[in-house]
Amino acid sequence: MEALCETDSLIQRGYPVQSTGLYTREPAMGQLVRDAISIGFIPIQYDCDVFENREYESVLNLYNNTLKQDTTAHVVVLAGIGHIRKASPKKMMVSHFGELSGIVPYTIEQTHGELYTRQMQENNTLHLMQGDADCDLYVMNNLSLPFQGQNIDMKNNLPLINMELPKDVIQYLSEQQNLLLSIFREDEFSAYEWQSVPVLNYLLTIGQKHISLSIPSGQYVCIIRTATGEEMFRQIVNVEV
Repeated sequence: MEALCETDSLIQRGYPVQSTGLYTREPAMGQLVRDAISIGFIPIQYDCDVFENREYESVLNLYNNTLKQDTTAHVVVLAGIGHIRKASPKKMMVSHFGELSGIVPYTIEQTHGELYTRQMQENNTLHLMQGDADCDLYVMNNLSLPFQGQNIDMKNNLPLINMELPKDVIQYLSEQQNLLLSIFREDEFSAYEWQSVPVLNYLLTIGQKHISLSIPSGQYVCIIRTATGEEMFRQIVNVEV
């Protein structure tokens, strides 16, 4: 993964914390890391430091820790759009990797698809477009994240958190003030507190009195805070299938 800053301790824990990396602090990416480790993927740190020749040295680190050690390994690289461009005037990671390993990576580009996604009328849809000289496949999706307001998951339905908001929270929201609900895994929060990565950040909006959110089964700490970080509410919630 791009901007990953640890491996051994991450594997040992099985989940990211705030110091794990840049992108892994985001709830959906953090959950992706948890799921990947749980099914046997090994996270590889390849570019946390700043290199003089970042594209080549990142690939060298990646190759040395994957295919050089195991020629039968299955390698999935999560990198920014610039690093996977095959037609770039500058030689990017994808080209260096092909030369070093003898394997031309199959690239999937999701960034440009965002422009088309905004125009999609259908909810929870996925469109694939044949690639070109720059990329092998373009993905455009309007899929609902399983954590955001809908009981939707690509493999199975998730249980719901149903919660009536406390009176002081409802009063605060009635005064046209938004609040942030952060949901952490209880074991992670107990160990790392605010250095842990939430599985969900959800904005409570004006007039809201109740929440219903889909989330994997487990025990969670739900915390509601103001825009300035003042904690208004904390509760441990058990979510069961």
